[in-house]
Amino acid sequence: MSAALKVALAGCGRLGAEVFSPLLRASPGVALVAVADADPTVLAKLRTLDPSLACCDDWRNLFGLGHFDAAIIALPSGQHADAAVECLARGIAVYIEKPMATTIAGGEAIAEAERRSGATAMVGFNYRANPVYEALRAQIEQAPGPIRLVRTVFTTPRHYSAGWRVSHATGGGVLFDLASHHFDLVRFLTGMEIRDAAATSDGGRDGGERVSASLTLESGVPVNTTVATGTVDQDEIDVIGEGWSLVANRYRSLAPERRGAAVPGRVSSVMSTLASVRHAPYALRKLREPWHEPSFRIALGRFFAAVRERRHVTPGPEDGLASLAAVLAARESIVTGRRVAIATIRPARPDRPARPAGPDRPDRPDRPERPDEPARHEQPIQP
Repeated sequence: MSAALKVALAGCGRLGAEVFSPLLRASPGVALVAVADADPTVLAKLRTLDPSLACCDDWRNLFGLGHFDAAIIALPSGQHADAAVECLARGIAVYIEKPMATTIAGGEAIAEAERRSGATAMVGFNYRANPVYEALRAQIEQAPGPIRLVRTVFTTPRHYSAGWRVSHATGGGVLFDLASHHFDLVRFLTGMEIRDAAATSDGGRDGGERVSASLTLESGVPVNTTVATGTVDQDEIDVIGEGWSLVANRYRSLAPERRGAAVPGRVSSVMSTLASVRHAPYALRKLREPWHEPSFRIALGRFFAAVRERRHVTPGPEDGLASLAAVLAARESIVTGRRVAIATIRPARPDRPARPAGPDRPDRPDRPERPDEPARHEQPIQP
């Protein structure tokens, strides 16, 4: 596929307008050719940037505007499954913003459509591609012992008191918008599936604005996740073992911070600061990216490469289903007050053997690199 990759953008709300549209227009070898959005003001603004851009007010009308090779689906969450299935049925590759669906049936329909069509489908868990979290994953794989506990926090100043994000049918609230990212990151970082979930919230069957979730990984490792809106920007993951811990903050860290039982906290802090100096170019790179977040560009680049090479890519529909199952289990727990077991969803992951929980963890074979990810090194963060 030597010509420019023709891409349609379905949904141009805040994420579409401030992240996807600028990145698509700036990506080499990619042409944004069509946009669908229900807001005529948004479409008018896009036409001022590119008068040749084909626009419509409903994603279903995109297919009548001309040919395109791939679609970025950034619609309200309740519409993701229908749009993705329709695109895949037409052989059009899709990058689906998370959550990829609001029901298991919708997620399974996407997975089946991908299998039938052979077209590339990628779920927008872009934080997997954040260099700090990639470095955290690499360091977890080299940790001196098994994981004993994982703690995560993801909060935002924005409120979900109105709009499509509030209800489960259209958006799913804080569980779908924030927790889905961290549930996926837990799987990505540890190599383990989520076995069950319990959760409490500040009110409402859709989770309200503050949720505390308790997960159990398949090895028995507990995970505590807190998500909230109307607070501050915070995105931190702390992985704890026996005598060691690794912590990374997407907003503040330039590299994961490693601590050991024999290293005092003050010494560890100084060492972390010194280590961060060599990652200063990464800080400058972040400032140039939309929302100061490089993972959007990296994830889209991997998606476009997979589309050109006509291959599958991760995170794919199976990963989206695994996160969705955990989110729905947490939501059911809020409603029922019980811990909820998660249906067994086992994505094919031959590159990532599960980490046993016990102290007699056997040596793991070298893990082959995935074709959609860069090679892993001790210090993968580069300018």
